[in-house]
Amino acid sequence: MTDSVRPCGQCPEAKSGLCALLLSIGFREFRGTIKSNPLRKNESIQSDSPGRDRFVLVARGSAKLRVLRASGAANVIGFLGPGELAHLRVKSEAISSAVSLEAATVCTADFGKVQALGDKHGVVAAHMAHRLSNEVTRLRGRLTLLGVRSAGERLAAFLLDEMDSRRWAVSETEHRLPFSRFDIGEYLMLSPETISRAFTDLVHRGMIRCAGPRRIVKLDHPGWAEVEEVTDVEM
Repeated sequence: MTDSVRPCGQCPEAKSGLCALLLSIGFREFRGTIKSNPLRKNESIQSDSPGRDRFVLVARGSAKLRVLRASGAANVIGFLGPGELAHLRVKSEAISSAVSLEAATVCTADFGKVQALGDKHGVVAAHMAHRLSNEVTRLRGRLTLLGVRSAGERLAAFLLDEMDSRRWAVSETEHRLPFSRFDIGEYLMLSPETISRAFTDLVHRGMIRCAGPRRIVKLDHPGWAEVEEVTDVEM
């Protein structure tokens, strides 16, 4: 991994958002606050020790957020695309990490340093509060999905949410999903076999079409309206 004290220019944050905000405050205060980390597929970043939380921001590529609990159980709790930010925590009962789903560049910032800048500059605190509200929305969205009882409906609701976000879109209807079915299963708390069967069912029903490895096309089908109704009820 290599470190950089200036934005790499590969993500929207280089011209707007946290990087630009910290640069506008002054280079001296910015030095060492954000580091750029090139990652190979399946490499991970986590906080060093309790009390040393980090912010992570995906500059290029994609990553999954994973929590390892003291019991040894691990769960995927979210996915990040370019320009998306999350808070990595270290607690006695759990450690969170960001794992690259492909070759990626992930920027990291020491939570304490950014918090200190926020105490000194209100605009930094306001910006981070807004960005972290998006993380809370993601976590609430996962809880909503886990409340959907049918495995097929749970997968369909997940795919609909991901496709509607447009963050993986390659065309109006085609989407490149960087995560594996195993990752999806871990996120939805379903076995890989259950995920495969649910995918096959969606294809047979004419709701999606597989367009290649980890590529799906959303087809016009009334079933999607039914999926929206199910998640609205669960909420």
